Amino acid sequence: MAEETSNVYDILHPTPLSLQELSVIAVGLKLWRSEINEYRKSRTTESFIDSLYSNITPIISKLPKLPPLIYEMIVECVTKLGRSIRSWLLVYSSPVFYYFIKRDRSCVLEYFDDFVIDYDGTIDPVKTAERMMHCDSFDDCLKFTIACTYFLEDHVRRIWPSVRQKMDLRRIHFDRNPMMNYWIRLLRNQLNKIPIDPCDTVAENMLLVCIYMPGNSLAINYFWNGVPYEDEMRIAILVFQRNTECFVKSILPKLDDQQVEKFINEKGQSEYLMRALLEEHSHDERFIFQTLMYVKNAMNGSTFSNLVVIILRIEAGFFSRIVHDLDHQKIENWLHVGCIIWDSAPHHLKRSAITDISSDLELMICREDDKPPSITRTTSTSSEFLLSILSDFTLEESRSFWRNCWKNLMINKSARDLQRIMEICLKHEDDIIKFKENVIAESESLQRRCGWLLLCGNYDELDALVNFSYPHSAESAKHLKRRLLQSNFIGENSGF
Repeated sequence: MAEETSNVYDILHPTPLSLQELSVIAVGLKLWRSEINEYRKSRTTESFIDSLYSNITPIISKLPKLPPLIYEMIVECVTKLGRSIRSWLLVYSSPVFYYFIKRDRSCVLEYFDDFVIDYDGTIDPVKTAERMMHCDSFDDCLKFTIACTYFLEDHVRRIWPSVRQKMDLRRIHFDRNPMMNYWIRLLRNQLNKIPIDPCDTVAENMLLVCIYMPGNSLAINYFWNGVPYEDEMRIAILVFQRNTECFVKSILPKLDDQQVEKFINEKGQSEYLMRALLEEHSHDERFIFQTLMYVKNAMNGSTFSNLVVIILRIEAGFFSRIVHDLDHQKIENWLHVGCIIWDSAPHHLKRSAITDISSDLELMICREDDKPPSITRTTSTSSEFLLSILSDFTLEESRSFWRNCWKNLMINKSARDLQRIMEICLKHEDDIIKFKENVIAESESLQRRCGWLLLCGNYDELDALVNFSYPHSAESAKHLKRRLLQSNFIGENSGF
């Protein structure tokens, strides 16, 4: 059976989690340990990995009756932790499976489930490996394999004398377990026998090898320290091109200010970095926000403008794959991060961006082939980021933007957002009322949007849009609704 486990939960994120979040993680971990224990009792841990692909209903059914919000948080946590356990088992078992041929991939769970959980509710592989070093059920050979895999240097050197006679490099291939192969050759003074490209050093070669192995943060630190300063930018760019997440987590914080500035302002680099961060499904808001805040101060005007355009395009629905594949709340979180970045940017960067993006902004808003949010997706994206930018326009700039874009805004924005945009662009209540009465009320754009909303059955937004267009004339609003019903339900031009 597994040893008694700890109730300590490590937080790697610099901003402490709330008590509620910590409690949810603790409950999720407790549920999974209970599930693992059920497999132990039935002696079927070998089938545990397969169970991780099935639904989590049996696990969640163990919960008492809870408020819906807490219940949903626990379900999300249990689901994420289940995926993390599966990934951890597969990564952990690869070197162990190849060296200990007869071991099943899930057999580790017969003795160990003392996982350390990171701030985001996933397993921290390095700290979990550290705890495995104190598991009495593991022999020295297994501990040595784990210590090598996760680069626990002190444990590797401590255990080595007791296993050196048992380590046969003919069974420990470099391509299957490069970390273990490296350590044995290092301890035997045979590093010159590691297969590397003639142009690379051992440190550079090993760094590029271990970026594909999740949980090797200690190895990355170790080998990065062996890269000469004059080669760091070249290696950093190679890591960035091969594994963006590894670059952000492990390499970017190691670059000095001059290197960060050079990297971020390299043509195309920052745009690719931001897009990779936002498109990757596994990245949460805090990870994205930390990265953006880290590189923000190194951006020049052009680079900052490119970032603004990327976030505007997300808000405008340009990246349709993101909008359709991810839940709406995640998109809103990204846009919220964008607002924070914009609001915290120095004045000169904002002015530079406004000058650079003015034409792009109108092109994004005024796409003739665009369809309204009610057609393309069930929930329209908010306009928070656009509103943040418009708030820093001069009066002349904002009025020009409204004149050029109002027709397309009528097609793509909710009544609530239209009102807020008009308040920023036109400023004065009298100007807003006059524009609605003299321009919007009889416009073709209003007719088209109302027709689309009617066809989609979005009656709440339709009612809000009509009332927005006729704020002081209930009779005119009724007349428009009557005409919409007639044009869409009666006659040859009926939409139905």
